[in-house]
Amino acid sequence: MIKLYFSLLAIMVSFTSHAQEITLDDINKRVLAMEKKYAIKFHIDFMPTITWIIEYEFAQKQDYENLFNYLELFDQEFSKYPLSFLKKSALENIVFVKGLVIDMGAVNLKRSAITDSKRELLIYDFMVGKHDKSYPIQVIHHEFYHMLEEQFNGNVRWKDPVWNSFNINSDVYGIGGEFSRGPMVSIINHPKNGFVNLYSMSGLEEDKAGIFAALFAKEDYKKLITWVKDDKILFKKVEHIKRFLKGVDRSFTDEYWSGLHD
Repeated sequence: MIKLYFSLLAIMVSFTSHAQEITLDDINKRVLAMEKKYAIKFHIDFMPTITWIIEYEFAQKQDYENLFNYLELFDQEFSKYPLSFLKKSALENIVFVKGLVIDMGAVNLKRSAITDSKRELLIYDFMVGKHDKSYPIQVIHHEFYHMLEEQFNGNVRWKDPVWNSFNINSDVYGIGGEFSRGPMVSIINHPKNGFVNLYSMSGLEEDKAGIFAALFAKEDYKKLITWVKDDKILFKKVEHIKRFLKGVDRSFTDEYWSGLHD
């Protein structure tokens, strides 16, 4: 009787696992729904022409569950943006790959995402941070901000003079985000007045993108609204991002922000 019980249990577990297996058809349905929703092309097996020299792989059968889960997360996060705002961003294509690497000449760097603002294209590595949900959420919004900077201010690395005036010193930044690596740099921990993490101290453009991402990532936002009560520099930076967004799209009202993470 005990043997029969365990045999039936094994069959049930096997059936349940099979029933929940993610198929390519499941992924394609999700992609089509997102394309219809956002009026953006999403790719899982095609790379449009890109400015950069990169290495990557598309998802294989063993990756389908990870890819599907990432697409669900991506949809959850992108749905926070007003559709009118996304249209104004001029973003055309988003590609999901794994093993993303960019050729920087002297060195190849692993990347969680890449912006190709000249071609209105974003590339995300769906395998990055699969064991830490907070990190890919940061990446989704952070990389999108770089696209916005190019679209509305003319340069991904625009050195916003107003932004820099908020800092106590004008030389607070490092030599750029692509040279700032390590497991600790992305943690949202308010390492210094005016900054949400160490990575934001690597460059002015990374500082802006980091605070933008923190506004849209629910758990980071909870920390942010606490820190700005005592950090005047951070408060000014947050308000600067909000003014910029409202200048682009009137949907970013006080009511929008108060209800965003309900």
